[in-house]
Amino acid sequence: MLPRSLQVCNKSNEVRYTLSFRFNAILHIILWNRWGCDHEQSALEAYKIKSALNHSDLKITPAGLFLDVEKPYIGASPDSLVSCSCCGQGIVEVKCPFVCCKDGPSEENQSFMANDGSKWTLQPNHAYFYQVQTQLHVCGVKYCDFVVWTEKGVSMERIEVDPDFFVDVAEHVEHFFKYSILPEIIGKWLTRKPVADACGVVEKCLPSTSAASNEQEIDRNEDYEKAWCFCCQPSFGTMIKCDNDNCTIEWFHCECLRIRGSPKGKWYCPACRRLPQLSKKPKPVKKTKPTKK
Repeated sequence: MLPRSLQVCNKSNEVRYTLSFRFNAILHIILWNRWGCDHEQSALEAYKIKSALNHSDLKITPAGLFLDVEKPYIGASPDSLVSCSCCGQGIVEVKCPFVCCKDGPSEENQSFMANDGSKWTLQPNHAYFYQVQTQLHVCGVKYCDFVVWTEKGVSMERIEVDPDFFVDVAEHVEHFFKYSILPEIIGKWLTRKPVADACGVVEKCLPSTSAASNEQEIDRNEDYEKAWCFCCQPSFGTMIKCDNDNCTIEWFHCECLRIRGSPKGKWYCPACRRLPQLSKKPKPVKKTKPTKK
């Protein structure tokens, strides 16, 4: 076994190396983002000059934030809006990759484009393709001019909207919003600190008047594999039932809710507590002093 002094020295070197690695990684991300922001306007100017040769009445205007009408939790913010008399309205998405800023794109210095022999095209399995298709759907346009700018020049690819592609994406986004984002907004389900006793030991949830173990009130054959709670997982551990008969989820994991003690009286889940019929609190009765006769 190493002496304590050498152990401390090795541990210090390990921490120093880890911090140095993380700092360098963060520094590279900052430099890449700064490069893209600083050269975005140059990329748009180069795109405008090149597009004006083949399109009439070309107009490029700034774009803000767009929200999906049916799913307002999905938004998009393209770099610019574009319109012309020959193609109609579209959007522009600009990329200024720092990794190939000097030499231009190649198979070795980037991964989001592929060369078919005559031109560079965006990979359909890359995150940029998902970004572009989401922008097309949310903004309600039919095409996006994907612009890649380097000091060697500018390349453009017109990407058309794919409705079937976005349907699958929207299903995953909706599931993530309902079972991850929304529970955090309503009840801080993810960031709530676990309950601990006076010694700092995290305790398991205790059964309450509305709680029941899997062996008691939950039918093992029919409901054991059913998805419950905000986490959308099967039943495990101690479960607690919402006393709202119309609750859409009904059963919750005590561990997910970080419940320590037994609730007194009726218990409602974080979502049902926000309902108007359940959030009303009775007005306190004023106590009057007896009058002396």
